[in-house]
Amino acid sequence: MVFSHSVDKYENFSKREVLGIPRLAVIAIIIQYLIGSYVYRTAHLPYIIYPNVTILSGFTDPTSFRAVFATYFVGFAWCQVSIISGPSS
Repeated sequence: MVFSHSVDKYENFSKREVLGIPRLAVIAIIIQYLIGSYVYRTAHLPYIIYPNVTILSGFTDPTSFRAVFATYFVGFAWCQVSIISGPSS
């Protein structure tokens, strides 16, 4: 019985008598997410602060808007046709 000690060591965890501690990977993921959120907000901050940006300067050119809108409409129609027709048997 070489492995009897290692099996007994984890026996309390399966009975829920001992609560496990968070693993290093989980803590690292949380820290990475928090740092990433902070950096993302900080990177976009100058666009909020610039005083010369107005609502009118933020609008899209009407020609570009029509092109993007037409592309969305065609893509949506394409998806609807494939959903309605169902899988090909």
